[in-house]
Amino acid sequence: MSEDYTLFAQLTPLSRAGGPVNSLLFIKDATLLVSGGDDQVVRVWDVGSGECLQELRDPQWGQITALSWLPEQLEKPPVLFIGTGRGVVSLYPFANERNKVAVFTGSAALSGDGSTKAVYNLSSGDFDVYHPTNSLTPTTLSIPTGTRLIKQCAFAEDGRTLICGGDNGTVHVFKLGEIVEHKFLSTEGSLDTFYAVTTASTLDYHFVAGGESEEPAAIFVWRKPTEKRAAENKRIRKLQADKETVAHQAAKKEMETKALKARLATMEEEMLRTRKRSSNTWLLAGVLVGAVFLVLRLTYLDDANLHFYSSTLADRFSSQVE
Repeated sequence: MSEDYTLFAQLTPLSRAGGPVNSLLFIKDATLLVSGGDDQVVRVWDVGSGECLQELRDPQWGQITALSWLPEQLEKPPVLFIGTGRGVVSLYPFANERNKVAVFTGSAALSGDGSTKAVYNLSSGDFDVYHPTNSLTPTTLSIPTGTRLIKQCAFAEDGRTLICGGDNGTVHVFKLGEIVEHKFLSTEGSLDTFYAVTTASTLDYHFVAGGESEEPAAIFVWRKPTEKRAAENKRIRKLQADKETVAHQAAKKEMETKALKARLATMEEEMLRTRKRSSNTWLLAGVLVGAVFLVLRLTYLDDANLHFYSSTLADRFSSQVE
């Protein structure tokens, strides 16, 4: 059984004057997160520490509406694409060269293998999921909504999960399959709309980021272990539990040994006291026996001797008279 997403980080600009977060993008194996919004600033965040590493500005941009990333290829530097409210995309290579091209952006997402397309339905407020290779009839994923704001969606976990923005401080997680499993990612106390969402996966974790749409806006990052990482975590927890069990048993055995030694010491002391009492008893018995013999000697033996002596004198007197 896979684990669920848990809140990992909250990112907040130093300036609280910024508007809604319109777009988010993980880069560099999800170690960095790029954000853009109505404050016309692109920010690069360190996901682990929550620190804002860099801010990009251009007076010609206007609102930041979309972000995309072209990784390094053939020794060419990686490129950050910045979609702006004035209908252009600014290319921001790390070599500091910049070009602009016209672009049209919308709220849709394509799975990594190209087999599934998710589109936000503005009329219903739901997300329609298309499987062109299987059926032309979309699977509709309903979410409660109180606003008419377009919300982004993004595939995660190798296309098996769809992440959708939502109202009331909630991001929706749909586990796609024959039976769609619907879960929620929420924040404590936030009731804002999450318009911008993005996802990323590494060998160890799946990441989800959502940006609030109301001022002052914050960005929240959730993560869950991959199946490989979850299995490793389970193995580590089992080893830790076994280690704690062995330590508990050793401590219990040590306590039992101490208790047994204390009991043996008590028994030994009791035996010494008993032996001492027995020795004293025999000594007293010997004294009593000696006293008895002395009394008997003084009482019975002296009377016998006296009677014998008296009889002898009488006999001697009688013989002399005759």
